[in-house]
Amino acid sequence: MTPAGPIGDLGGLPAGGSNSTTFLTSPHVAPAATGISAAQASLGLGPPPTLVSTGFVTPHNYTTLVKNYQFNGVSLPTDWHAIPDTVFNYAPANVEYTAPMVVMNGSAVQMNIATTTDSGFLYKAGAIGTISGGTGTTIGTPTYFFTNGRVRYRAKMPSFSGGANADGLWPACWMTSLAGLSPADEIDICEMNMTLPTTAWGTLHQWKPLPTWTSNGGTSFNGTISSNASAAFHVYEAVWEPGMVSWAVDNVVFAQYTHAQATAAGNNWGVDTAQEVYLIANLAVTPGAYFGGATYSPANNAQLPNCNLQISDVLVYQ
Repeated sequence: MTPAGPIGDLGGLPAGGSNSTTFLTSPHVAPAATGISAAQASLGLGPPPTLVSTGFVTPHNYTTLVKNYQFNGVSLPTDWHAIPDTVFNYAPANVEYTAPMVVMNGSAVQMNIATTTDSGFLYKAGAIGTISGGTGTTIGTPTYFFTNGRVRYRAKMPSFSGGANADGLWPACWMTSLAGLSPADEIDICEMNMTLPTTAWGTLHQWKPLPTWTSNGGTSFNGTISSNASAAFHVYEAVWEPGMVSWAVDNVVFAQYTHAQATAAGNNWGVDTAQEVYLIANLAVTPGAYFGGATYSPANNAQLPNCNLQISDVLVYQ
C-alpha cells in the first residue's frame, strides 16, 4: 500500500491490467472437514474452498492450514501486534499509526481513524502486522513470515454514518518483504478507495532485482463486489506461487500476473526469489485520487468516529 513514500499502491490511478468480476457476499462457514490434517480438524476447519478461476489458470491448491488467526478475543492473536506510532513508513505522510487506534470488539479487530495534531500529522489510525516494534523508518522484528501460499483475510470495510460511502478512506490488507521499507517486494491483497465500495484492487509491485518497476508503481487489477464492502464481511485473498500471483474475493479469482507477463512488460520478476513476507492491515486516508475514487476531504473529518476497518480472521495455507 504505497503513495509517494510508504505503503503499496500507485500515486494516482493504478497502472496495469484491469479485469471486472462479480463476487457474492461471503458467508462465514467452514468447509466440510473431509480429507484434512489432524491439526486442521482440531481447529474445526477443513480444506480451503476451491477457487473459481473461470478464464484464468487454476491457482496452485495450497491445502495445509499453517496459521489460523482469529480476532475474536480480548487481545490480538499470537504473532500480531499494533504498529507503533514511531513507525511511519506504512502510511501516507499525513497519517500516524498508533496502538490506541486498534481495538478488539469481541468478534473482530477494529482499526479506527481520527484527526490529530501530534507531531505535525493530520490523522491517526490503526494498523496491525505480524511484526513487533520498529522506530522511524526502520521496521521491527517480524513475528511471522513466509514464502508462497494462500492468504485469506476476512474483512469489513469502513463507511460513513448511515452507510454512506466513506469517500477517500483507504483500507488495505497486504504483505511485504523483510527487505525494508514498503513498497519493497509487496503484494497488496486488497485495497479500496471507499468512494467505490464495490471495487477491490490487488497490486504487485516494487520487486527486485534492480531496476525495480517505476517508483511507487506496479501492476494493479480490480474486481467488482456484488454488494457494498462496508455492509458485510468478504474474504479477500491472494495465492502466491512460483511464477504467478492470483487475487480473489469470496473464492472467485479476478486477476493473475505471471513471470511471463512481467518479462513481456519489461519488468524484472523477483517474486520467486524474494525474501519472506509478513502480513499487514491498516486504514488510511487517500492523499490523492487513488483507485479512481475521490481524494479524502477534511470536510468529512466529523465522520471519522464512525469509520473503521474490521478483520475477523486471517488464514494462511501452504
